[in-house]
Amino acid sequence: MMRIAFFTTTRAEFGIMSSFIQKIRSSNLFEGLLFVGGTHLKSEYGSTINEIKQMGLEITDTFDYLQEGDSSYSIAKSSGYCAVEVSEIFKKYDFD
Repeated sequence: MMRIAFFTTTRAEFGIMSSFIQKIRSSNLFEGLLFVGGTHLKSEYGSTINEIKQMGLEITDTFDYLQEGDSSYSIAKSSGYCAVEVSEIFKKYDFD
C-alpha cells in the first residue's frame, strides 16, 4: 500500500484538496497521512483545525511554526521554523 502525505497550512489550499484527501483515505490502494499546521492552528485565523476534525478526517500530526507579526523578518523566521518542523515529520513518519 502506498502511503501519501498531505500537508496543509491554510483554509484556502485545504479547501482545494479536501475532496482528494477524502478519496485517498477511503481507498484500499493508498493510505493518506494528514499533517496540519500554519494558520489552521491559530485562533486569530479561526482555529480551522476544528473544521478539519468536523469533516471526520483523522489528523496524523501537527506542525506549529508561525511567528508573531507580518514583517519580512517574521515571515523569514516562520519559513525557517517550518523547514525544521517539516523535517521532523519526515524523520518520524514513513511515507512515499
